[in-house]
Amino acid sequence: MYTGWRGIALYSPKQAERYGFPNTKNPALAKRTAARMWHWLPVIEEGNGDLICQDLNAPGCPVIFNQHDWLDGGTGNNGHVMASNWWKFLAGWGSVCFQLPQSMYWPSSFRAVGGIAWKGKQFRSPYRIAGLADS
Repeated sequence: MYTGWRGIALYSPKQAERYGFPNTKNPALAKRTAARMWHWLPVIEEGNGDLICQDLNAPGCPVIFNQHDWLDGGTGNNGHVMASNWWKFLAGWGSVCFQLPQSMYWPSSFRAVGGIAWKGKQFRSPYRIAGLADS
């Protein structure tokens, strides 16, 4: 999965520098985003093309959400940090019995400053394990 994704969906650092990212609101930001993405390892593939990845270039290898259409009219940014590392992501997700957000769209469960609102309305309370996830 990784080799195919990297070859098709990612720009190498040289390609990112040359490409103008014309469909983003901030092409300079998009170039920096594409350069960061080169170090992401996809771990979980969503049905719509989004991926849950780990950033192998950042300290602790945080879990990152890759929105597949990030460069189609968006700001040029991508990579919401879901958790500071794989174990914290699994502990949080496990605290809601590995259910998907009710909207079936991970960004609906994002916190504004990073992370996932595991105790938020997107995760049904009957399937929460008390004390495992932060608010």
